[in-house]
Amino acid sequence: MRITFLPIGSMVTVEAEERTVGQVAARLGPGLDQPCGGGGTCGKCRILVPNSTSEPSVTELKFLSSEDRASGLRLACQCPLEDGLVVNLGDSLEEKRDRILSGDAGARYKRKPQPVVRKKRICLIKPEVNDPGTSLAAILRRETGQKDMQISLQLLQSLPGAFAKGESAVAVISHSRLVALEEDEKMDGVFGVAIDIGTTTLVVWLVDLDTATVIDTVSELNPQTSSGADVLSRISVIQNRVAGLEMLKVAVLSSLNRMISTLARRNGIAPAGIYAAAVSGNTCMGHIFMGIDPSTIGRSPFIPVTRSLPLQDAGSLGLEINPQGEVLMIPCISGYVGGDITSGIQASAMFKSPAITLLVDIGTNSEIVLGNRNFLLACSAAAGPAFEGARITHGMRAGNGAVERVSFQDGEIRLGVIGDLAPAGICGSGLVDLVAEMRRFGLIDRSGKFADPAPDSWLHSRISKNPQGMKEFHIYGTMTNESANGLVFSQKDVREVQLAKGAIATGIQILLEKKNLKPGDLDRVVVAGAFGNYLNSENAVKIGILPEVSTEKIEYIGNSSVMGAFHALVSLKDYRFMEKIAREAEYVELSSVGDFQRRFLSNLHF
Repeated sequence: MRITFLPIGSMVTVEAEERTVGQVAARLGPGLDQPCGGGGTCGKCRILVPNSTSEPSVTELKFLSSEDRASGLRLACQCPLEDGLVVNLGDSLEEKRDRILSGDAGARYKRKPQPVVRKKRICLIKPEVNDPGTSLAAILRRETGQKDMQISLQLLQSLPGAFAKGESAVAVISHSRLVALEEDEKMDGVFGVAIDIGTTTLVVWLVDLDTATVIDTVSELNPQTSSGADVLSRISVIQNRVAGLEMLKVAVLSSLNRMISTLARRNGIAPAGIYAAAVSGNTCMGHIFMGIDPSTIGRSPFIPVTRSLPLQDAGSLGLEINPQGEVLMIPCISGYVGGDITSGIQASAMFKSPAITLLVDIGTNSEIVLGNRNFLLACSAAAGPAFEGARITHGMRAGNGAVERVSFQDGEIRLGVIGDLAPAGICGSGLVDLVAEMRRFGLIDRSGKFADPAPDSWLHSRISKNPQGMKEFHIYGTMTNESANGLVFSQKDVREVQLAKGAIATGIQILLEKKNLKPGDLDRVVVAGAFGNYLNSENAVKIGILPEVSTEKIEYIGNSSVMGAFHALVSLKDYRFMEKIAREAEYVELSSVGDFQRRFLSNLHF
């Protein structure tokens, strides 16, 4: 069977094991959101399939109105495959324009760089006939000043030709091996890429290793989002789909290689002139990138195959920089506290200071680190994907049309929408504002239950009940959930936010108590990640996502994952520090804390 996907114009041949449009779309890559990984629980993978002849499933009847179905709307994870189907994914990736925190070009390392790869001009003078103990390899080691330098078979094979060409050359060397041997005129610059593999997004920085400067940046959606919004969904794909690991690995590698090619092309650099890459990401994303099955992370005792990896050459991994280029993986602390958090600890400099710092990276799997130069405690809080827009009735990721700010003023609801467009959904920062305002105006009580505003209140008319009898608050648009332009926030949505904030608050509470500390003892609260960058600090404290501290103590460091990768590229000393951080940080498994469930239930309250 062949399926055509619009608007990208791809015709895809169906594989034997694929049964639904969603399974084919997951292999195709970005373009279709399937937050629940095709489980049929979110209803967000809507597609237009006008020529489908199959009947809607029970799940589709739950999520799609009669008008939806009449127009040809289906759920991708439910729609059976038929030869010749034409599937319209809706907005193209370019039109969606997910807002990704990629950082700014021009960033510069502030200390003396010690890059992972450097160039050195060397002499290629052949030995005398009466010096039989010398070899061409020995001359290279002597000239580079690295007597134990490793030289690959491929480079050994090139040495006779290199020595025959002339008396000098340029050696590209790392701390342990010869990466390349270039002709003498190629002394101009050595480049690397810092890579952040996020569960949702990918970010690549092109770095001049000589000057330790970021030249250019590029970002895009992680194509694995078509296989689910969280790491457990990705693990499920690996466990349940033939060659699932290879599919996910190829998807992310293809995107990264395209991004690297874009950076090289627009800066006039050949990809072969990029000699190093540092890769940061959570433990599961790192395993998939390396082609290692992460399934052990998804089941008790939730341990990874490895927490650190030796330097790899790019060719063996399929990363399209110089094939002999060095690839560093930022080491992980545990199965659910990955290299992205090791990078965050490095980028925040919390391990160098006497100040007691709380680092929080809010996401589907929210990581929390408490510490200073004397100790580091880390944990992972299973917050769920609510702040990524999943499991929320009209939730969405931060992109064009997403409500990112909410305030109730002068008898109206004021919305800040990304792209200054009509609201299409609400993203994480908007959810925090909305819940805080609903609490402030008494629309939900401390337990999270909807409350009835006074009959004469301007908010009264915005409360209604859906066909299932569940209360909903109308944020925008007409008073009907069938309206394409209407946004509602339901009692179920409140519960999803409570589950997320309860998990984070419990993690923070347990780490503080491990060190006999209270929120008031904190000197800094550092929020990492894209979501945190747009968070209203006051509202985050108000609903309990962040601890009760003055907002002056709260700071945002943006994409600390790619910043940590940048540090590793330009400073071997910083990379060694990150290895030390990953070894010495103490991981706290929250579920093993005796009264975890009681604490969690208590922290559900606003």
